[in-house]
Amino acid sequence: MPLTQAKEMSKTIETILANDRGILALDESIGTIGRRFAGIGVDNTFDNRRKWRDIILSTPQTDGYPLAIGGVILFTEQLQQRTSDGTTFPDLIHELGMVCGVKTDLGQASISGTDETMMEGLDELHMKCRQYYSRGARFAKFRAIYHLNTDACRPTDRAVHLNNFILARCASICQQCGLVPVVEPEVLSNGTHRIDVCATASVKVWTLLFDELQTQEVDLSRMLLKTNMVFVFNPVTSYIAHPASSPRKASHRPRLQTRPWPASALLCPPRCPASCSCPAE
Repeated sequence: MPLTQAKEMSKTIETILANDRGILALDESIGTIGRRFAGIGVDNTFDNRRKWRDIILSTPQTDGYPLAIGGVILFTEQLQQRTSDGTTFPDLIHELGMVCGVKTDLGQASISGTDETMMEGLDELHMKCRQYYSRGARFAKFRAIYHLNTDACRPTDRAVHLNNFILARCASICQQCGLVPVVEPEVLSNGTHRIDVCATASVKVWTLLFDELQTQEVDLSRMLLKTNMVFVFNPVTSYIAHPASSPRKASHRPRLQTRPWPASALLCPPRCPASCSCPAE
């Protein structure tokens, strides 16, 4: 990696993390935002999507999100969209003291012969990342899903291997193109499991993922990890914990002698605090 590129990527990470800031996801796909628009009676058009992001990013701030948010993830079409005064969204994000990022994965595809999925988006990724960089993006996020079902022995080794390989390959390509990779392995915990079951599955995924990242020679000091929290799930109440599933009893946390990556960004769905456990220390 060229020295100037390495310095810029380190600066990107420093800006995102400054003052313990987080990352805002505005990267809803066209289909996802269409479902949300339908709930409020808004047509899913290119201009309506632009106006929605314009409202969020252009609202005058006093003690607002630039103080709490260091990076903003956009969907690909937004990299070329503009505010009502003609400023591109990436330029506006930069002016607000934040870093512009982009979602690079194309969703999930079925793994043949199973009910599990693997991430899509590797095709022509190198060329796309060059374009994203030229349009103002400085980091890229990509997400793989690991389905948790202990009765069906999920996630399987096959699904873990396939998704970890794709995540690591995406991270390598992003770094080659000057983008800081934000690697997102999300263990979906829908079901009635105990919190230690979620912890065990998550640690398995994370451990094997970092083995793969190192195999593909990803610079761990110039990437971010964006992962699921560890919690118990109940489909009726969403967060009633098993009596033996308190955070203090979720002892299966990853134990690393050192943490070679700069920081972890946690996926934060609305949860009862008693149902959650921090995935890493």
